[in-house]
Amino acid sequence: MLDYMEYVEKCFYQATGWDEDNTYGQLLASSRNLLYFPIPKGFKLDVSSRSTEYSYSSATLSQLNRLSGSVSYLYCSKNLNNVFPSSSVPLRNTLNSYKIVRQYQTKEEREALTKENYKPVLFYGKLYFPSQFLEAMMIKRFTNTQLIVKCISTPRSTNKKGSGIITMYLQREVGKSSQEFIYSSNESLLGFRFLYNLKQKLDQDFPKTSNINKIFNYDGGSSLAFGAEIWYAALSRAPGISTALRYCTHITSIVI
Repeated sequence: MLDYMEYVEKCFYQATGWDEDNTYGQLLASSRNLLYFPIPKGFKLDVSSRSTEYSYSSATLSQLNRLSGSVSYLYCSKNLNNVFPSSSVPLRNTLNSYKIVRQYQTKEEREALTKENYKPVLFYGKLYFPSQFLEAMMIKRFTNTQLIVKCISTPRSTNKKGSGIITMYLQREVGKSSQEFIYSSNESLLGFRFLYNLKQKLDQDFPKTSNINKIFNYDGGSSLAFGAEIWYAALSRAPGISTALRYCTHITSIVI
């Protein structure tokens, strides 16, 4: 289940026209969600709010092996009108479950979204206590490109110096295909991912709207996508490669 800040991040992607499903990292999302899911243990209390039109805050208290918590803050340069109050968020919007792969956007639709959403940016930070473990993220959108920078900082201890890891993702998504360049300071890791839609046969009457109150049928569509990733750890000189294929058939589905 997504926490509040992860939910806001997904709303940012939707509001700015970024298709998460059209990336290699999400190619097997439905399979992972259905086959590998954590079973909750202990308890977790999460208090979140939308502080202003552009900022969000959250505080978490949990008890697993020991009592711990975190505080987080998120700022977005775009007013996300698709973020629901916590009392009315649809349950399916917060669950990692089966995902219906929708038709990728046409060039005209993407240009319209680009004019409406001019280079928005998102900043996010989270501090864990009592460990003082810190993580931060920045997402910067361009026309068909997105830059994601993630940082993790480990505090100093009596026997060990503090350390940190920075990971950068440069992603490009143009509907028919997507590419992603990755660099991580951990092991000086370099990576490249790509996804290509080989086939897409969808109902011509498929609605383009994302109105939450609209119920529609999705009949007879199918899609086929192929992707691969290549990794190389410069410090350990260890390469890696993987490939994946996704074929989706859509019987009549109801989406609200």
